[in-house]
Amino acid sequence: MTPQEQKIIKHLDKCDFREIHKYFVDKNEARKALPKEEKQKLKEAADKIQEEYGYCILDGHREKIGNFKTEPPGLFRGRGDHPKMGMLKKRIMPEDVIINCSK
Repeated sequence: MTPQEQKIIKHLDKCDFREIHKYFVDKNEARKALPKEEKQKLKEAADKIQEEYGYCILDGHREKIGNFKTEPPGLFRGRGDHPKMGMLKKRIMPEDVIINCSK
């Protein structure tokens, strides 16, 4: 939302999110309707990324990295009764990332 929209909209329960919901439902159904070969290609691409970036060498042992991807900006959903539910996740910029690879 723009700053002007944030000043106007105070109660999200008054907003109509049906179009956004329909878009994501349609996107999910299109992904499920893909042929088996296309799904396999997508899985292989994801596995390749996991293999390249999802592991590190720590003390001479290959260790899996728990979370090496960043999430896109949007509303934080959380699970259950999370205190940050509904808050805005900001876009992560390269200058926001610190790689700790020191000894």
